[in-house]
Formats: sequence, C-alpha cells, structure tokens
Amino acid sequence: MIGNGGKRAKATAITALVVLVALLAPGTLSAVTPETGSIGFILKYVDVKTGDAGFVYDSTVTLMKHDGTLIETQHFTSPSVSFDGLEYGGYIVKVDSFQAGNYLYRGMTLEVRLDASGDGVTNVTLDRYTLEYTVNLTVNYSGQPAYLVGNFVLEAYTSFGLMFASVPITNETVTITAPEDSIMVKVLWNQGGTNKEYYATLDITSSVNVSIDLANYDHFYGIVVDENENDIQTTTRVTLLTSAGDVWRTFVFPAGLFDIYVENISQYRAVITADGYDIVEFPAGAGYYMITLPEVEHAVNVRMEFSDNFTAMTLTETIEVDNTTILPGLPYDDVGVLYYQIRELGYTAADLQKYYENSVPYYTTEFLKVAGDIYALDSVTVTVPAIDYNGFTVTITATYTTDASVGDDFFLELMGPADTVAGAKINYTYEFVLPDDYQRANDPANAEIDGWAPSVFVHDFSGSVQIEVKKKAAPEILLSSSALSLYWDGINTTRNYVINETTDNFTVIVPADRDVFINASNMVRDVVRDVFDPYNTTYVWKLDGGAEKSGYNVSYNLAAGVHTLNLTATDAGGSVAYANITLYADGTAPSAVINITATTLTLNLSIEGNTVNYDINGTAQTPITASGEVRVPDTLIINESEDVTYRADETKDTLDGTTPGGEYTVEWSFGSEKSTQPVTTYTFDRPTRGDVVYITVTLSDLVDNSITINFTVTVRDATPPTVNVKVTDESGREITRYEVDEGGSLTFDASDSEDPEDGKISTYYWYVEDSDGNPLDTSLYTFLNSTPSDPMVTIQFEKYGLYYVVVNVTDDSGNTATKKMSVRVSPLRPDLTITNVEWDGNFTEWETKEVKVNVSNNGRAPATEFHIVLLVDGEEKGNWTFYNLPNGTERQYVLNITLDPGEHKLVFKVVCDEEPADLYATDNVYKTLTVKVQENPMKWAAIVIVIILAIAGVVYYFYKRSTKPRAQFSKKTKKKEKEEKPEKKRGLLRKGKGESEE
Repeated sequence: MIGNGGKRAKATAITALVVLVALLAPGTLSAVTPETGSIGFILKYVDVKTGDAGFVYDSTVTLMKHDGTLIETQHFTSPSVSFDGLEYGGYIVKVDSFQAGNYLYRGMTLEVRLDASGDGVTNVTLDRYTLEYTVNLTVNYSGQPAYLVGNFVLEAYTSFGLMFASVPITNETVTITAPEDSIMVKVLWNQGGTNKEYYATLDITSSVNVSIDLANYDHFYGIVVDENENDIQTTTRVTLLTSAGDVWRTFVFPAGLFDIYVENISQYRAVITADGYDIVEFPAGAGYYMITLPEVEHAVNVRMEFSDNFTAMTLTETIEVDNTTILPGLPYDDVGVLYYQIRELGYTAADLQKYYENSVPYYTTEFLKVAGDIYALDSVTVTVPAIDYNGFTVTITATYTTDASVGDDFFLELMGPADTVAGAKINYTYEFVLPDDYQRANDPANAEIDGWAPSVFVHDFSGSVQIEVKKKAAPEILLSSSALSLYWDGINTTRNYVINETTDNFTVIVPADRDVFINASNMVRDVVRDVFDPYNTTYVWKLDGGAEKSGYNVSYNLAAGVHTLNLTATDAGGSVAYANITLYADGTAPSAVINITATTLTLNLSIEGNTVNYDINGTAQTPITASGEVRVPDTLIINESEDVTYRADETKDTLDGTTPGGEYTVEWSFGSEKSTQPVTTYTFDRPTRGDVVYITVTLSDLVDNSITINFTVTVRDATPPTVNVKVTDESGREITRYEVDEGGSLTFDASDSEDPEDGKISTYYWYVEDSDGNPLDTSLYTFLNSTPSDPMVTIQFEKYGLYYVVVNVTDDSGNTATKKMSVRVSPLRPDLTITNVEWDGNFTEWETKEVKVNVSNNGRAPATEFHIVLLVDGEEKGNWTFYNLPNGTERQYVLNITLDPGEHKLVFKVVCDEEPADLYATDNVYKTLTVKVQENPMKWAAIVIVIILAIAGVVYYFYKRSTKPRAQFSKKTKKKEKEEKPEKKRGLLRKGKGESEE
C-alpha cells in the first residue's frame, strides 16, 4: 500500500514501458557470446531522526527486468547483496521494506546498468524509522466494542508498507507501536461469509489514543466492466484523491470488483482504471457503482533492418505513452495513472530518457536470433519529448552486429512480450526489412504476419515465432474457377458467375455499364512458399488490347458484349506469368410479370423494355414509361388483416438482352419485412390511417441488373373500437355495480373509448332497452343535461325495475362497437306486512274483543296512510285507517271486534295505496284465522225479561195516561221516548277507531 509519502528517496530510474524479452528456444552456437557479470552492493541505513547510520543485516531483495518480469528474489542476512551470472543489460533492483525489532526500514527501487565497466552501484542506503509512539486504538461498531459484535482483524501500514497483518481484535483497545508517519489502519470483518474492509488514516506525531466507530463508515463498492458490460478481469486500481488533488490511498483489486468502507467518502474523488483500460474519475460517494472502462491500446513499432549479408541489424522502436500507461517496476506503480506515479516520483523527461537508454537489451538474446546467431549492442540513442499526459512518443534507435553467416534457407526467431503490462494494452508491430534477394517463406500459426519482401510485419503473437527466410524464385500462375474473384457493388457472393472453366477459354459473366472489380490474389502462386501472395505480387492488366492497369484488384466498366482481359503477374522474386480471361457483360434487367390478388383487388403488371402495362380489377390503366424503378401511380386499397397474394414467378430473364435462360431473384419489401419468395402472402395488421405504406418488389438477374416496382397502399381499418365506460353515481363516485333508487340518476361516460388501430371515435349513441332488447318507453327515463349523442350522459330512472343502458360507439372508419350495461332501479315505497294477530281467549256472542294486529313496514319509504281490513267469511266487515308507519319499524294496532255466534273464517289484510302491488305481490300482507263464536247462555232469559219489562211499561203507560191531563202526558211521553230510544244497529259489528302512535 502506498500513500502521499515516499518522496525522500527518489528512485534512480523507471521501468520500461515496452521491452523485448528472452527467446524460449535456444539457438546454435552464436558468433557472439553474451558476456555476464554481477550486480552487488553494500546495504546500509540512516535513521531519519537521529542520523544514526549502519549496515542492514536482514533484507529481501528482488531483481527484475524493466517490464516488471521477475528474475530472482533473495534473502540476505549480511549487508552484502549480490546477483551473479547476469547478461549485460539494464535491471531493476527492489529492496523490500521490513521491520526489525523496534525499527522500520523503508525499502527502495533502483535501476542498474551492467556492462564491462560493472554495475555502477557501491552502496544502497535505506531510511530507518523508530517505532517510538504508542497508539491505543479503540475500535467500536455502533457504539459497542467491535470484538463483541463480530470477528474483526486489524492490519496497519506506514506510507511505505505493511507494519503488521491479521491481528485479531479481542479487546476493546488495540495497542500499536508506530513511527512518526501517516499510518493507515485496515480493519477486516468477515460477516456471514462476506468480507468487509474498513480503512482509516492516522497521522502519528506522538503517542495518542484514537477511537473509531466502523458503523459511521461509508460503503463504496462496485463493479468495473468493459464497453460490452463484461466484467474486467485484469488488475483494477481505485485511487482516492484529496480535495487538493493528492493521492490519499490506492486500493488494488485482482479483477473488476472493488469493495471498501471509508469514513466520509464524499470528501474524495475516485480515480478508477484497470490494466488495458481507460481511466474514469468522478466524485466518490456511498453506494454501488457500475463503472464502464473502454479498452485502450498503445502502439509499439519495432523495425529491424538487416544488412545484405545479415551481419548488422539496426533496430528502431517507437513507443506510444499516455496517462493510461504506468511504470510497473517502480514505486507507486499501483496508482494506475501515469500522472500520479510520475508526480510522486518527481521524474522529468530527462529521467525517462536515461531509463529508456538503460532498458535497451545488450544482446539480442532478449528478443532475436538469426539462423541461431545473436547480435551485440553497438550503439543506442533515445529521444523522449516533453511529458504530455495526453500522449507522447518515445523513439529508441540501436545498432547490433555479428560476424555470423547465413545460407539460402534459415529462420528468424522472435520472442514478443505480453500484450498487457501494468497499464494499457500494447499493440506490438515488428517489421523485418530483408535484403533484396531474400523473402519470407512461411506463415507461422501463432502470429499475424504481413509482407514477404523486403518488409515482413509481425504482430499479435505470444511466445516464440520462427520466420523462415529463403532465396527468391520464379512464381507460377494458376487459372481456375476458384482462383478468380469478382466484385461489384451489390454482388451476391453465393452465386457462381463462371460460364466456362477451361484454362484456354476461361469465361465469366459480369454486369455491363457498372464498375466490376477483378481480384487475382489467388491466381499467382509463390513457388518458394507454395502459397498465393496478393500483397507482394505485381499485376498488370490489359482490356481488349487497350491501356494497362496494375494491382491484384482492378476495376472495369464494360459495355454490353464480349471482352478479352490479359494479365501479366510478377511475384516478389521478379518472375513473370500470363493469363487470358473472357468477360461476358450483361446489361439487361429481367422482364417483370407481377400479380397481386386480394378479396377486393386484382392487379396484373408486365414490363417489356421501358414500357409498364398494368390493369386493376380488370380495367386497363395508362401505361408507364420507366426503367430501373417504377412507381405505380394508383393507390391500392387493402383491408386490414386480409391475406394478399403477391406473385412474380412468371418473370423472364435473358443473358444478353435476347437469349433466354438467365437466372433472377425476387425480393418483396413490405415496410420493414421482406420476402425472397417469388410467390408470397402478406397481411397488414394495422391500418394506415391518413398515411400510406409502400410495397416494393425488386427483380435482379445473376449480375444484379434489376428493376424495382413500387406500389402505394392504403390499408383500411377493419377493427371495431374498444368501448370503455365509466359509471358514476350522483355523488360522483365511480361504481361497478349499477344500482340506483327510482328517481335517481347515474352518469355514463364513454369518452375513454378508443380505436385500437390509432383512429378516432366519431359518434356515440345511447339508448335504454328491456331484457328482451325492446326499447323502453321514454317516460321511464330521462336524459339530464345531455343528449343520446353525447360521449357522456346522465340518465334519471323514473320507476323501479331492470333497465339496460346501451351505447353504440363508431370510429372514423365506420367500425361500430356496442356495450350494454344492466341497471337495477330499486323502489322507494313502503312494504307492509301483518306479522301477527292475537287476542285473549275465544269469542262469545255479544262480546266485544280487542284484537291486536302487528304491522311491519319492510319497504324503503314510510307509509303515510294505510288500512287494516277485516274479511269475515269473505265479506268485508271492517276497515280501519291508520297513519305514518316509518320504514324499518313494526307497530301493534288494537281493533274492537264483535262477532255473531258460529264458526267464521277471519282474514286480516293490510292495504296501502303507496305500496306497489306488482312488486310486493307475494308479500305476507294478510293473516287468515278460523274462530268459533259461542252463543251467550243468558240470551233467552234476557229475552223474557225484556218482554216482561215491555208489558209493564205498556201497562204503566196507560195508567199514567188515565190519571194525567192528555197534553202533559204526551209531552212527557215523547221526551222519555227520546231518552230511552235504543241505538239502531245494522249488523253485529261495531266499528272501532285506531289511533296512530305518532
């Protein structure tokens, strides 16, 4: 882990961005034998505070190449460090930081150049730091000691390396002994199989007590993907920058996932990159991020030019560098951005130039052998421009020599480095420039190679590549149907354009009056390599004895007819071969015959020359004059969802305008859908509304002479609209059960009806019918503030019953849809029922009984006036009137009844004029009883007494009359008669009067 510190010991050099590494396969004995030597030095220290100095007795030192390739790591127990048996050249030496006792030793990296004069290194001095301060670190989680919450492990780092790792936190306080430095504390917590990493920075200048609460840390995590959203698999680096733009910390992850917890993450900017990919910088924040990094490549071109006898070789290497490149062998190589690495190291262009000079291999055993021999470095120059993080180019020129010799057939052996180092992907290209009398003779399978002589280009390979080199020899020209390649715009590469394949009369068909490209790359065989080489062969063409053209791929625009084409080919060795080709040029399109058939449409069309004849539904139309493309002026009307048949199978083609037998193809186009069948069926699923669509048929012959016919089509809407009705009650509340009281109203809104084919609703019509579909009398309902043609209507229902409200919706194409809704209208009427009739004991003649009748109003309105009727043996004997019986209540009414002796059938009936008889016909509105009326036992005695009293009265009357004056008697008698006159009754029943309780 690295940080802001570490500038005290500036590294002496930086690693190579690009180097050529050692060959895998050993060669034969070389004319040049590599010299070897040793890199050695004394390792010392100096204390950064006290200045105390001495030797370092315990160290780990790594030796590597400039591209970061590890050579060797050794542990030394004495101050003397030595690596022996090394070929002359440049190396990177890295001394690791380490802790010994109460001290920390800061490691360093240095560049060493080994040659005949030695390595130029005597002493290497490390900075020593005393672990002088005690840090009592309290680690909490949500206010609780962390060790009580879970299994936490502590790691600690200085600005230049690890102090200790994997210390379990088992107490509330962890004690750390630290130097004066910026210490990073890393707390790891495995929670339920998930690893969490918390990072905190402590600037230590004295002994201190520090408390951190991990629950306050922000979770910053995410995934890094490429432009295809595939997870990046190379090393990923996340660098957090302070507000001042300094590197706070860099976190290195093996692939494209990053996951950290940092206190107050929003104070940082995040810089994310990965090896082989671009850089993204953004304000950091808590949460999940998906970062997309485009892949980036840097070009490295290596040119090796050999002398005539291969005794000398000049190497010129150009290297692209930008901010996505980093220097892997140096300190700060994990920040992932060249700007920050160079800034931390403090390097200039001069430092880079010195590095590149030292990075050039001393012997070509690093990258090249020729016929088993190697070359030794003679001179080197390096050009490094001013550092521009947007991109700059480094140029290296080196001269190598040898006294070895080669024969007529030998191998160049090349080893390429990895294509991705710490930074961008490297796109290497190697160019070998051979002497004039040599050429490349093979095609290695593990490399992409272009060119045969004099230049050979090699790229995209790994490991060792063996390139065979031979003396040049004359080529051989072969002519066959598979050798010649033809091309013109729109060519169908699956067709065979060859008429005659014999060598002495090789004939093909090509289009007339069009640019035809002829490719002979497979016609000339390099005898030396036994391959067809289109890149290093010279082609000279002559058409019908006319002007010459050169190149393996030439073009001609031929008039219709037969032509002769001569080819002269010269391979890389200078040998010549000849070929003759006959070209048959065709410039006539097929003669089209088109038929379109639908239910209401028939179209027949034929084309002869430039004349287009057609009829629609049997009626001939005005002929059209056109060529290449025809547009029929009439608009064809086709119904939506109708299957229509399209035929072009009677079309004819010719080879030269007169000779029949040519092949042709058909392509029907129905908007975005296509068909290549001569006979096809197509259905338009949707109408065109005010727009039109186009049907196109293109007829093409073998060489793509074609004619295109366009038809304009209107597709009629045949789909009924969708009726959507929203029903609301008088309060405006939407309802789904359509019920209302009589006299009430409902609002029906069909304005959300729609045409599914993107049309418009043109008309609405509302009406009301019964269950049999018969229109209802308009006295039963009323349209309120609306008309039957409105999209929204309010209907008032005057009387109870079942109504069917119907709406017809018509779209602008005349398609109609209907929706019927049943509405139940409830009555607001009383509903009276006699629930019980009771009296005390049996009836007796002359006796007046109180009969109690219970009446219940089960309706939805009060009964303002009603009658209780008594039928005795079918004859009405009583009718009592009562008032105001509220709905939902039951009351008892008392009736006074007198009956004649005998058995009688009594029927008590309740009658209310407000109650609908048809609706409540089955209600229990009456009670039927059978009663027996006993004869009064005092009846005859009473009669005798009455007779006696009557006689006595008569006697008394005459007696008085005889004893008083007549007038006085008459007056008295009338008065008495009036007083004693009994009430005359017409029947046995005396009516009673009921009282309302209200």
